[in-house]
Amino acid sequence: MSARLPTLRLRRAFTVRWLETMAAVQVPSAQTEWLPMLRLASERAQQSRPLTPEDISQHLLPLSVAAARTWLEQAVHCGMLTATGSPELPTYALSTLGAAAAQLGVSTEAQQGLFRFAVADEPLLAGHHVLHLEERREASAGETIPLEELLATEPGACGRSLLQPNTPFVVVRTADVVRVLPTPQELIIELELAPDHTGPFRLRVFSERKEGKGEKAATAVDVRLVSSLQRRADQTYGDLLALVLSAGAAPRELSAGLSVPFAALSTEARLSFRLRHQQSFTALLRVPGQFDLGVFEVEPIEVALVPRAEDVDAWGLWLQVRALGSERTPAAAAKAGEAARQKIPAYRPRSLHELAAALAQQPSTGPTDGSRAALLEAYDLLLWEDAP
Repeated sequence: MSARLPTLRLRRAFTVRWLETMAAVQVPSAQTEWLPMLRLASERAQQSRPLTPEDISQHLLPLSVAAARTWLEQAVHCGMLTATGSPELPTYALSTLGAAAAQLGVSTEAQQGLFRFAVADEPLLAGHHVLHLEERREASAGETIPLEELLATEPGACGRSLLQPNTPFVVVRTADVVRVLPTPQELIIELELAPDHTGPFRLRVFSERKEGKGEKAATAVDVRLVSSLQRRADQTYGDLLALVLSAGAAPRELSAGLSVPFAALSTEARLSFRLRHQQSFTALLRVPGQFDLGVFEVEPIEVALVPRAEDVDAWGLWLQVRALGSERTPAAAAKAGEAARQKIPAYRPRSLHELAAALAQQPSTGPTDGSRAALLEAYDLLLWEDAP
């Protein structure tokens, strides 16, 4: 019986709005003369050391210390560095924007002018309110209105264009008025829950277009990123799977094609049960006091239900005793043990002597009817999370 667990993919659509306004920004530049400085600053960061004017004078350019300091201050103005020392002993470190630029092998520059911004209110994109910016030569038609939302990047942070990968930027400031363009775009955000993944939620943002008779064209946007929303370190895939499957909109008949609910199945049937949701359903992912991810559409899934690791021995023993019946011989015990192992691969079959000792300690031959129902309840998700 396969115990391979599925990757859950939860999706929902969100709208991207386009705003046009005057702004001061810091964006990538092809000015390669800055790259040696960025690389040196990156090396110093790996050594937990700040960058100094003396470093520039000794390792990069034949400049005086005063001239090197002037060059470093210009890098601060362009957003690549931050000043970390005192006026008497100036030191510098890579800014978030500078670190991103150094990794891409580019530098940055300050620009002022007319820019168009793509913005979204998707909660999972916290920290990515501005999804993209692009410079405009001429203003679009239409009236301007007061700017009611913050477009400037938070201090110490940098944005990344989701519509044009590998394009970090910082929005320093914008005008107080903005032109709302009548060209909204719909994107899809996908939350991925994988059995082998722990840590922050992994996201994918993409677009889908249909052309002709329903054929999907190549996606114009397809970006993977990590959400700033965290989950507890002890919150397992099984916990999140249970949260999804306990959604009020999820189908309640989980008998995989049978005409009875899961709770009415016999114990043996439950051990080989495969939970199937053959149609999409909606689920609210919310843990009070921890996160509220909102409502998603869940793709059809199929999950093999098997006992939890800590219940393997009790269930295997119960199955072996049931299969043994009244024929209490070593050969029958071995045959019954193999039958139990076929149901639960991780179970170690017992010899006839071991079975007798176990039965002496547990006259009920394993879990009671009540505990069996609790152990194999569908929403308890009795899964081996380390299954191959």
